[in-house]
Amino acid sequence: MGEYHKHAASYLCPNGCGNTAKMTADHIGPISLGFAHRPKFNALCNSCNSTKNNRMSLSDVQQLIQDEQAGEQVVSWHSKPIWDALKGLVESNQDAVKLSRLMATNMQQVLPILAEVYEQTGSEYLTRYLRPEYAFQDHRFTGFHPLEPEKLVTITKPLDSKNKQKNAERYVRISFEELERFTSKTNRRVKSSTSDEVEREVTEVVAAVKAGLNEKADSHLLRALTILAEQAKHSW
Repeated sequence: MGEYHKHAASYLCPNGCGNTAKMTADHIGPISLGFAHRPKFNALCNSCNSTKNNRMSLSDVQQLIQDEQAGEQVVSWHSKPIWDALKGLVESNQDAVKLSRLMATNMQQVLPILAEVYEQTGSEYLTRYLRPEYAFQDHRFTGFHPLEPEKLVTITKPLDSKNKQKNAERYVRISFEELERFTSKTNRRVKSSTSDEVEREVTEVVAAVKAGLNEKADSHLLRALTILAEQAKHSW
């Protein structure tokens, strides 16, 4: 994304709006919907990017499925159940917008679940779902062109031990700070945003974590997320 910010040249927007402008980076799968933060973007002018917001198009969904079939991780673990349940139902741009809406709602249900577990058990259990080792390398790029992403060359350099630890600690700290910020902003708990069935699974997660049974907790957490996905599919 930084390469887009640094690239000052203007181009005709690929979206067909007719604007000639500096390009901005549009996530093919919006992070706000639960997708993974990947170095893969569509170039759009700022106006089109803002208008699109977090709504996906049919071509976005098709690209995500294609990338996934090629072995890429396109969605975060907490949103994979709803993505797997609904991606095969998308046949039009209207369907893609519907999927976007349901995945946004899903995130507003997932975050209180994670906040509840964090509040009741602390950070140790949920830290297992974070991957701070992804911050152990420094990345530089050459050959960047917003309309020709295939020309980008990535140069990766491992960080030294001190900076690895610093980056990992920062990554984990920010994750939980954002979860706390979400909780204080919304003031919502699991029972106010999800079904009794989901709440029971979350209660089991907390009990299992407190008993030191992390694998059992994982099973109940996955079950809670799967229930949310099933509810979303039922509303399709």
